Amino acid sequence: MNESAKSFGDRVVWITGAGGGMGEATARRFAASGANLVLCDINAEKLARVAGEIAAGGARVDTLAGDLRDPETARRIGALIAEKHGRLDMLVNCAGFNVARRRWSELSAEDASAVMQTNLNALFNTTIVALPFMRARKSGLLVHIASTDGWRVGMTGGPAYSAGKHGVVAMSHTINLEEAANGVRSCVICPGGVDTGFLDQRASPPTAEQRAKLLRPADIADLIHYVASAPAHVRFDEVVITPLR
Repeated sequence: MNESAKSFGDRVVWITGAGGGMGEATARRFAASGANLVLCDINAEKLARVAGEIAAGGARVDTLAGDLRDPETARRIGALIAEKHGRLDMLVNCAGFNVARRRWSELSAEDASAVMQTNLNALFNTTIVALPFMRARKSGLLVHIASTDGWRVGMTGGPAYSAGKHGVVAMSHTINLEEAANGVRSCVICPGGVDTGFLDQRASPPTAEQRAKLLRPADIADLIHYVASAPAHVRFDEVVITPLR
């Protein structure tokens, strides 16, 4: 086993939204570093595909499919982690959602609620489950995927998406304010355009030429791995990453 594979060999990493996009890329990146993975996604079929491919490469993978907007789903994953591992070193919140009809002139209350529930409330659910594991060990890292729409006000994702992602930024910073005394670090990553299936949810999806100029999911996975590789006294509070053009 090379040094990269050894680097996370004793760590347990919980990744949400692991059935595709940035979550899948992150799972593959940490599997290559030897981490013990706990993967979840709302889409059971996609989750099984990713987990099966990663496990075939020799990584240890536990999975649970479910909707993290329901607090009970997060609690079930916490119980699985406690039973299988007895510890949690890292939570990566990659799950996200948006709707095509997202502007104020066409947004429904039901869609706004679904976007906010997935992009903010679900992250509270997972974080509330993860923190006791980390407090117990006086060590732990949480990484949350927000957006440049959460770093500054933007309309690309629509008002509900932007509001939810602003909430994620605030959530991450409050974790650092309260939990630093317990050895826990939180990082919020605000990507610009990333070429994932998420873009297909837009009313007018980008063209192949436009997608070619965007970030790749692996770029975000590499950044998360870099943040996680920092020594315990180093904290990345907030990172903005965007395409060159």
